[in-house]
Amino acid sequence: MPARLGVLAGAVVLGLVPAGVVVGDLLTGDTLRGLLLEVVSLTAVVCGVALLLQRRWRFFEPAQFVVFVVLLFGLYEQLTVGQWPLLAAPGAAWDDAHMRWLAVCVVGVALVAAQLRDPASSPWRRVFSSSSAGVASRSEHASS
Repeated sequence: MPARLGVLAGAVVLGLVPAGVVVGDLLTGDTLRGLLLEVVSLTAVVCGVALLLQRRWRFFEPAQFVVFVVLLFGLYEQLTVGQWPLLAAPGAAWDDAHMRWLAVCVVGVALVAAQLRDPASSPWRRVFSSSSAGVASRSEHASS
């Protein structure tokens, strides 16, 4: 687990570097916190989608995860048509955009948490499984 968390922390830090270069001279404490929120949100969504694709559809190639995440964000941009942009320059729209990034982060963390649950503990499994699942009783077997 420490190695996995180390890799995750490294990915978040490496994600901040290009974002910091793009922002350039406007890099302040608020900007850095906003960029960190964006990187953490993207990391959570990518991890959640990767786990979902691995568990449900047996996709194991990293390129497949990235394609699905890019399609999700492209779909969001097409559905909102610029009304609620995620990418905003530091300024007036910055705070509103980062409230949306916070919502993306919550969705990503919820997706990761849902995928990390034990499938056997699912309440839907108990609802849809029959009561006779498991070991059969003696009356169900023919004795010889």
